[in-house]
Amino acid sequence: MEEFPMRKMLSENGTIINVPAFLELNLSYETLIRMYQQMLTTYLFSRQMQREANLGMGLYISPEGQIASVACAYAMQTDD
Repeated sequence: MEEFPMRKMLSENGTIINVPAFLELNLSYETLIRMYQQMLTTYLFSRQMQREANLGMGLYISPEGQIASVACAYAMQTDD
């Protein structure tokens, strides 16, 4: 199995700190916005479901900590 190096691209405040590595990803602005929207939607949905579960609406297993998996889905190829 091929291993991929971990690259830190953003600082804690969200600015790009590794410009060459970021540009190597070759992601369009539209793709980045779509990824962010999907991650934010997942996060907001999760928060709302947690609130409802706390009010006795049933069991909800949160995807918290897994939201970045959206980016993994974008990295997949048709032969994966």
